[in-house]
Amino acid sequence: MMCKARVFAVFLTLLLGLVPTASFSRPWQPTPTAMAMDYSQVTDNRGGKELVFVWWLNSPSFSTLPPSAIELLDKYVVIGAVHAHVSTGALFSFDDIPSLDAKSGSASLKSLSGDAIPPTVAGLLTTLEASLGQALGPTGKGIHWFVYDAGPLKACDKGDLTVPLADQTYSWDTPIPGCPKK
Repeated sequence: MMCKARVFAVFLTLLLGLVPTASFSRPWQPTPTAMAMDYSQVTDNRGGKELVFVWWLNSPSFSTLPPSAIELLDKYVVIGAVHAHVSTGALFSFDDIPSLDAKSGSASLKSLSGDAIPPTVAGLLTTLEASLGQALGPTGKGIHWFVYDAGPLKACDKGDLTVPLADQTYSWDTPIPGCPKK
């Protein structure tokens, strides 16, 4: 189960990523789905007391889902973001992230909220929030989710996605690793 393994890796990264440690090893002979999942997650360890984690949920990362779910992840950009701080005693606190200005090229993606989020995507987010909240406790509950109309942005077409957060701009070039060769 790649998804469970990645959630566990995220948890370890969040838990241990604030402590200076050796890097995780590279995957050996990863599947296209694993390559996409790995590329879609950005971990910014900021010196032991602060961590930023940004996760783009995209169709190549979840290629084993039904075609209808793949279609949704192509039509909408879903971003999970965490800005965590650790204090003495390894107590975590999480910044509130009220919004993100995701862009493709120089154009901002249209942010969706409330009733503008399609019910299936809203259901996915509810499931993710509940699952990660139970599996990762406060860390899982510290993830903020954002939904955008993807417009022309596609994970497997030429382009890019940028997300500014915590005085840094995180980026993905597309096509992402793991996309089928054209």
